[in-house]
Formats: sequence, C-alpha cells, structure tokens
Amino acid sequence: MSQVNAVVSSTLFAASAAVFFAWKFVNQKPKHAARVKKIVIYPVKSCGGIELQSAIVSKRGFLYDRAFMIVDEKGNFVTQRKKPTMSLIRTQLDHQRGLLILNAPGMSQLEVPLAESANEEVRTVTVWGESCEGRVIDTQGWFSTFLELPSLELVRMSNSWVRPTDPKYAPKGQTGFADGFAFLLASEGSVEEVSRRANFSVSMDRFRPNIVVDECEAFAEDSWTNIVFASQPAMKAKVAQPCSRCSMPDVDQETAVYDKEMRVSKALKTFRTGEALNLEEEKWKKQLFFGQHIDHESQENVVISVGDKITLA
Repeated sequence: MSQVNAVVSSTLFAASAAVFFAWKFVNQKPKHAARVKKIVIYPVKSCGGIELQSAIVSKRGFLYDRAFMIVDEKGNFVTQRKKPTMSLIRTQLDHQRGLLILNAPGMSQLEVPLAESANEEVRTVTVWGESCEGRVIDTQGWFSTFLELPSLELVRMSNSWVRPTDPKYAPKGQTGFADGFAFLLASEGSVEEVSRRANFSVSMDRFRPNIVVDECEAFAEDSWTNIVFASQPAMKAKVAQPCSRCSMPDVDQETAVYDKEMRVSKALKTFRTGEALNLEEEKWKKQLFFGQHIDHESQENVVISVGDKITLA
C-alpha cells in the first residue's frame, strides 16, 4: 500500500510541477529590451535623412530607405567616403505629388518621381561589389554639378530586382541600396558612451542608423539575438550582424567637414574593435563596430512608430 501511495504522490507532484511551469510560461511577460526613439530613412544612399514618426516596412526595409543611389560612369556607387559634401544634399518626400525633393547649397531644387517609369534606362550598377539592376533618372547633371565629379547619375533599384542579404547571417532577407541589410539599429546610450570617450558630443547621424532606441544600457543591442517590435502588426526580427564602420562617422553631417583628427574612429578603436568584442570572423579583428544590422526576413505591410516597445524573443 505504501508503494502505491508513493507512486500516486510522485505522479501528483509531477503533474503539479507541469501545471506550474505551464502557467509560468503562459503568464511570463516578454522581457523589455528598448523603445523606438527615432526613425530615419535615407532615400538617396549617403545623402541627408528624413526623420519620421511612423514608417512602413517593405520587403527591403523601410519604404524608400536607400531606394536611390548615385553612381559614376562605370556604375559604381558613390558615397561620403569619396565626397563628404553628399551629406549636404537634403531630401524630402512629397507623397501628395509622388515626388522625392532634393536641395543642396547653391543648387536649384530637384524633383524626382517616387514611382518607377517604363521610360527609364535600365543599367547594371554596383554596390560593395554586388551587381544590381538600376533605372537611370534624368537629373540634367545636377549631381555632377554639385559634387564636382563627371558623369554622375541617379538610379533607383528596379522594383522587380531582389538583392538578397548575406545568407550566412540573414538567409531570408533582402535589401535596397543599403550597405548590406534592411535595418541598422543603434542605442542612445551607445552614442553617449562614444561621446564620453571621444571627449566631444558625437551626433547619432554620423552613424546613420534608421532605428534609434533608448530605455536600454549602452551597447545592450550587442547582446540581443531575436527581438519583437510592438509595431502594427508586431514584427519579429533577428539581430543579424554588428555593423563595421569606415571613415564616415568622422564626417560632420551638418557641415560635411571631415575631422582630420578622426576623434570618433580613435574613440571606437579603444573599445569597439572586433578583437575587443570577441567577434567570430578573423577578418573583423581590426575593424571598428557600432550598431547592429537587423533582419526582418522580408516581412512587409508593417508600420513601426516612434514609441514602439521592443522585447526580447
């Protein structure tokens, strides 16, 4: 009889434990990670950004983010690495008229249709060694005049073109003319720490993220793997890869002046190398990192807004 009681007791204990853990799992709140503080899109790669309160997510990332790109006569992309004055090209969206509006010092206003046209010349263009199908927009030499470089053209990525992201880190993703992934996320705490080490106030726009977050510690984003945006509808995303940095963070985005002392890069070098961060790729050891690339696996018809909470998945 005692043996039967022992079996019954053991069974009841196991059942109670299962019920408890099931209840805990169902009632456990997702862990808060951060809050969306700012959303920025950059319609033309390496030119000025547009701050938004809400942004539509397309398969390539935010709608119109890095949808256009300036290329040279060979079809190679041109950025602030070559011409810091690109930061002075300001962009606006006129949804009512369906236009991208560009302004630059000393230049007349340029208006570019947001929609693809069948009349546009199709040509192969290159970004970071990757060939893409672009469509040439006639700008009457506007960019060559302002940037003082010959034969520059503005191209949009063809609607039908798919530029996949790195299959090792984001096998289901795609992007536009961004460096490699749909989104770049960085936290306010992170740029504050860089400012402290650089001994001057470093503006976040030097790093050009399109999602800026707060309510988290500096570089908390380094430790995230999967996150969920409390967007409409909710969007799950993967923290795919840390973002390596070139010389662009040393360019003041308001004045286009390149800091010859490279104070931002020097500050990053003290604590944000691949070696210091124990990153897996050998080629990353000497590179500098700030921000995290985010992959949303080509989801679309999502709206992310300032104030949206982010939780760990």
